[in-house]
Amino acid sequence: MPSTSFVIRRRMTLVAAALVAAASLGADCSPPPVSIQMPWEAQVIDDPSVVATARVARVLDETTGELLVDGVDLLDALGAVPPFSNVSGVVQIGGVPVQVSELTWAEPAGSFDTVSVRLAGLAPVPHLLQVRAFDSGAAALRSASRGFTVSGPLALVLESWDGGGLAFGAQGLPLGEASAASLGAGISGGVVPLAGGESLREGLPAAAAALEGAP
Repeated sequence: MPSTSFVIRRRMTLVAAALVAAASLGADCSPPPVSIQMPWEAQVIDDPSVVATARVARVLDETTGELLVDGVDLLDALGAVPPFSNVSGVVQIGGVPVQVSELTWAEPAGSFDTVSVRLAGLAPVPHLLQVRAFDSGAAALRSASRGFTVSGPLALVLESWDGGGLAFGAQGLPLGEASAASLGAGISGGVVPLAGGESLREGLPAAAAALEGAP
């Protein structure tokens, strides 16, 4: 039978090992120096604008900060040096003019700066968001990246509108450009075209107007 002193030493050793493991786990779970919260990874966005948010550790040199979309640094394009707030302007991204608004690199209380921006007019294709800043202490560039896709309007083909509500066509909810919408056989000429790839939000008023003018 082991002595009492051996049991005590054994328990102390187990406690010490548990503390070391917990400390190691805590170190592994520490937040990265640069992280992106929005958009989500591989998110498909069909809203009129895209909101991006990120965090950058305060220990990094914020004056070297970069916020890139498809390789275009928004800060450099708009002449913004952190910290700043509510910067706006138009930036060419992929050959398309994109409206940048609410661009902010803030220093709230805590160990992280917060970065945010709203983008309107991105082409309906996959995009890459990157946030970068230099770590002077480690002489290394810290970064995070996130891929997302901007889709065209969600196309709904409306075949009828009756007491049971909207009945959707066999196409369901395909991704792509909306081509037509109908409020049923009561509309003269059948469907109401949505010119220029208008979204359903824009097309329904046109369909309603056609219905009002129908005999």
